[in-house]
Amino acid sequence: MQINKTKKQKRILSVMLLSAFICICWSNTLAAQSANPSKQISNVSSTTSSDGPNDPKELEKFCDDFFKKYMEKDSVPGAIISVVKNGQILLKKGYGYADLKNKVPINPDKTAFYICSIGKLFTGTAVIQLYEKGKIKDLNDNVNMYLKKIKVNNKFTNPVTFSNLLTHTSGLDEGSVIGGASKTKDEILSYEDYLKMKLGSVLREPGSFTRYSNLGYNLLGYLVEGISEMPFRDYIKTNILEPLGMTNSTAGEIPDNLAIPYIFDGTTMQPSTSEINLPGLGEGCIYSTADDMAKFMIAHLQNGRYKEKSILKAETSKLMHTQQFTNNPVLPGMCYTFMQSYDNNQKAIKHEGGDASGYISTLYLLPEYNIGFFVEVNTLSTLPITFESEFLDHYFPRETGKVQYFAGYKQRNSDYTGIYRSYDDISVTTLLKVMALFSNDGEMKILNSKEGALFMHSTSFEGNPIATKLIQTGDLILKRQDDNSDIVFQKDKQGNTAYAFNNEPQKTFEKIHWYETRDFNFITLTACMLIFIFNIIGITFSFFRRKNKKKESSLTKLELASNATLWSVCMLNVISMIAFVLLLMTATYEIQYGLPLVGYISISGLLLGAVLSIGIIVFCVLLWVKRQKTLSSRIIYTISAISCSVFIWFLNYWNLLGFKLQ
Repeated sequence: MQINKTKKQKRILSVMLLSAFICICWSNTLAAQSANPSKQISNVSSTTSSDGPNDPKELEKFCDDFFKKYMEKDSVPGAIISVVKNGQILLKKGYGYADLKNKVPINPDKTAFYICSIGKLFTGTAVIQLYEKGKIKDLNDNVNMYLKKIKVNNKFTNPVTFSNLLTHTSGLDEGSVIGGASKTKDEILSYEDYLKMKLGSVLREPGSFTRYSNLGYNLLGYLVEGISEMPFRDYIKTNILEPLGMTNSTAGEIPDNLAIPYIFDGTTMQPSTSEINLPGLGEGCIYSTADDMAKFMIAHLQNGRYKEKSILKAETSKLMHTQQFTNNPVLPGMCYTFMQSYDNNQKAIKHEGGDASGYISTLYLLPEYNIGFFVEVNTLSTLPITFESEFLDHYFPRETGKVQYFAGYKQRNSDYTGIYRSYDDISVTTLLKVMALFSNDGEMKILNSKEGALFMHSTSFEGNPIATKLIQTGDLILKRQDDNSDIVFQKDKQGNTAYAFNNEPQKTFEKIHWYETRDFNFITLTACMLIFIFNIIGITFSFFRRKNKKKESSLTKLELASNATLWSVCMLNVISMIAFVLLLMTATYEIQYGLPLVGYISISGLLLGAVLSIGIIVFCVLLWVKRQKTLSSRIIYTISAISCSVFIWFLNYWNLLGFKLQ
């Protein structure tokens, strides 16, 4: 059996916080500067001569202090870390507990964690191995050439290639998490059947922009399986785990020594014990220990070699670690699976992971210094990401430099203002598009102040508001004042600013219209629900009041029919919407077995309400034409009819009209 591992499996708010978090890559880049500055502000440049940790005792003290501070702060049950340098393990250690109830301590050699999306590095390594062996002729080959029973539906000129999938530039829509899982191990779908259900269409020209994609890596895992003629799990075990001596790691099988994941319920840490049966997928199916992950890091830092074993040749290892795509040359880009980072002006490659069941992880390599570290916790805490920055600040500190304004920046502010949204890891063609509505950090607002300065507003993983001044340092390049990272914009063919990119190389923000924003849609939904509830109460109250006074006949047939239809639609809309939201909040794992009955009922209710809303519009016209009801009542009915029409638009925009499950 396999723990539920997709980022969209917790309650919808937590899921989107996590889906956004899994990919967080804070980085710092050198800004393009104008030769004619008008002002200066503080910036960061690296002048350190440090080559990182050398003394194991000093490193252990640094780690002990760090984990003591942040595990207490975030109530983290357990954590593991391994640090390697020059082919040796400098430190491997466990902190806290793998099992809180039974006080089982973390053992860095034996305690396994689900490493989440870091497992994609194993998928990427497998693809590069097959390329190295000649079984994949060219990484720029159309993957449909290698697919026999399923094909990628691509209407664009450029084909979807291995390179596209490895760099998250395939343009594929993300797969829906509804269905595909089995309730018993014996009923697990084959990889092929799973992809037949999940594989959607290409929505963007391949190779144009990045968009983090679990589905893309699931397709890569299926390709590995087909090309190697081995089950994907067996291939990973035979060609990566066994050669590296990762004897306490598994691919797709939950080990007995697994650290229990925990979720904070507001007062205490509760074990997250839900399990789900899925194929061993390329998006991440690896369980590993601190010791085993040290071996994997050493192999990648040593050009594919660990001791006497090799999983990659030097040239293909270097190819995997080299930038293959970037949304803009100013920003860090995508290697094959690895993501670049320029934090503290150090060139690093990394991958982070997270799972809604209660795991967060990071694997961070500094090839220039032959250093790497792996950190994971068994709860939803940003501790591993915080470790990245504190490790770099401790061993590779930054010093203050200067950055300059770009001449004429005030005249250019209007080019950037607006709201930008990222659809990373969200299926935009299914009803789960609604997850973007609950994504805290899925939108980025660029606003112009009265003083003429630009500000960015967004939300952190923890849900805290972020507001920082932006300084223009080049054409279409802005620098955040709070962390000195860059935001770069790109115009469309019509010359309008349409895209924004930050230091997360796997992410693209698209400029959206005002009526697409979260704020507008939340206001719209709230207003519609209030009007519907007002109508339910008002019509119900009027009905019983007339009944008590025996005035049923005081209303015409048109008035009775119009009231009955409006009451029915409002009741359907309110009950169905509440039921659907509660389903997404509470059916943490159940929706992966398929949409529960309450889901079908709520979607049916919304669809029926939309159909009956046509009758409300007809009744509204008739009431005005025949001048039935009082003037105030007709106005209220008109407002209600407009609300029903707006609600239909809302449902349609978020793919909630009909059963768009896959």
